[in-house]
Amino acid sequence: MFLILWSVVTSGQVMVLLSSGETGFVEALVDGLVYNLLLMIFSITPWYMLNAMGGSFSTRQLLVNVLLPGLILIGLWLFLAYQIMLLLFPDPAYQQFAAMAVPYRVIYGLLLYTIVVMVYLLHNSFHDMQIKNQRMNELSNLVRDSEINALKAQINPHFLFNSLNSIASLTMFDPSKAREMVIKLSEYMRYIIRRNEKELMTLEDEMANINRYLDIEMTRFGDRIEVHTQMPANCSKLLIPNMVLQPIFENAIKHGVHESDETVRIITHCKETEEGIKMVIANNFDPIAPTTTGKGIGLENIRRRLNLTYNRSDLLQYEKLGNLFTVILTFPQLKPGND
Repeated sequence: MFLILWSVVTSGQVMVLLSSGETGFVEALVDGLVYNLLLMIFSITPWYMLNAMGGSFSTRQLLVNVLLPGLILIGLWLFLAYQIMLLLFPDPAYQQFAAMAVPYRVIYGLLLYTIVVMVYLLHNSFHDMQIKNQRMNELSNLVRDSEINALKAQINPHFLFNSLNSIASLTMFDPSKAREMVIKLSEYMRYIIRRNEKELMTLEDEMANINRYLDIEMTRFGDRIEVHTQMPANCSKLLIPNMVLQPIFENAIKHGVHESDETVRIITHCKETEEGIKMVIANNFDPIAPTTTGKGIGLENIRRRLNLTYNRSDLLQYEKLGNLFTVILTFPQLKPGND
């Protein structure tokens, strides 16, 4: 397409030169080829200039990095093409015509350079829009799949049955506690079912639901679970993807409580940084206990979801050190109009 468009432009210039009567056919043909071939080569430069600036830039950056260098390119183009044509056609009549045509060629070069830059800008905008739509579609599909998997894996029958059994046992000796746990289980499930109304939720809301989940599990396992959470007030209203923390706490229960007889401590703390929220979630586990297998979203799926949400792949780190498993999460805060 690039070559076809330049062929059309070159043909148009040759026809204009022939219609003016100032040059013969050979001079017009060579003139059109030399000037437009060089300009075509030089017009590739702004493509790399625009890509080097990234997806977003100001008018000033466009002026300084693309348009002003364009003036230098146009001057260099005109000088080279003019000298080449003088060498090819030393005839005084053509040289007089070439000198007379310089102002028009300057306007011609600037006009074409501006059009080329605009075409590149439109192309990049369209490409960015396609990528954005693709990311949004992938994110929507991932969220939908995550919701289905959550209902099948996170809120699995074993969890529900065990929770209901624990609540049933409470009704025998502590009815008020049983009623409290029924309410928490109901609120927990209602939050999960309705969470698809918003992709981003406040950390406060997410941790409130995590605490419901942990309360239910603590009813089952008693003092085998200890929870320590530090969440400063300045972090609580910041936004994170909904249900992204749930698999981490679920893994802490599964690999900590289910695979060990020791008390499992789940430590959570966060802080606000220039970037957004940095969260650290750690739990101890038995490193020599046999590992159970099961279905779940998994840490790599969390990494993929964060990548789709924030367009970054470095927001999740985790490590095993001795008997401590630590997950570090970073949640940038999206500015209005940014993705």
